[in-house]
Amino acid sequence: MTSPYGSCQSVVVAQDHSLASRTAARLAIQVARHRELLVRGLYVVDEKLVTQRFAGPTAAPGAAGQAELLMDHFRDEGQAALHWLEVECRAAEVPVQVDLQVGNVPGTIAAAMGGSCLLAMGKRGHVHAADPDHLGHNFRAVANRIEQPLLVGGDEQREVRHLLLAYNGSRGARGALEHVAVFQKSLAARLTVLVVTGGAGETDEWADRIGAEVTASEVDEHAVAVRQGKPATEILAAAEELGADMIFCGRFSEEPGREWMFGSTVDQILTATHLPLFIA
Repeated sequence: MTSPYGSCQSVVVAQDHSLASRTAARLAIQVARHRELLVRGLYVVDEKLVTQRFAGPTAAPGAAGQAELLMDHFRDEGQAALHWLEVECRAAEVPVQVDLQVGNVPGTIAAAMGGSCLLAMGKRGHVHAADPDHLGHNFRAVANRIEQPLLVGGDEQREVRHLLLAYNGSRGARGALEHVAVFQKSLAARLTVLVVTGGAGETDEWADRIGAEVTASEVDEHAVAVRQGKPATEILAAAEELGADMIFCGRFSEEPGREWMFGSTVDQILTATHLPLFIA
């Protein structure tokens, strides 16, 4: 199996000054160190978020001044977030470049992905920062615009020592399998491969197939767990019961846009888990 990092030059770390974006950054830094990659830090001041509040014909008197104050606040926050990233990278002896931009968040992040094989980011941003039941208003737009895998940060600081790979043999799951091998080595973590079946009759066949595919990959020693039920429910339950610190899965099924936008397995996991999630 060819490593997904073979021709990679960098990883992009999109910061929004949230805990989730920091936990994603720390994991990305460890991978960058292991693979000798450049970390490209990015903070985008959401111009649309500001103009929606303070621009237009219905704007109150003095709105322009308030808009500029808010823009200054976001710029200061961005500088602080990027400085934090520089300090973390230097401590890990990882090369880093940082960039603060003002504009459209999804478009700016997508444009920054050239030459990079991974995007690390938070999942709520400013609008839903305190709302665990919602994803950030830019998150889905970013996810649907980039081709590279996503490393989404968790909601708490924790050492990642146990990886859980949800595997069903799909193209996305095979991509997650390639990446989990790199993370397993970078983090010196143990790995459990989870197979969720729809019924008892599938168990033996699926376990044999998955076992063969995983054995042929680059992962080190691992365990295999088989469960029956709805994928999102079983993945979340297994992560809790097995004490996993990070979840890996494929991004899409046969209809990427439809599954992502309408209650997909990935969407359910994203909104329910406090763990970092890698989406291939």
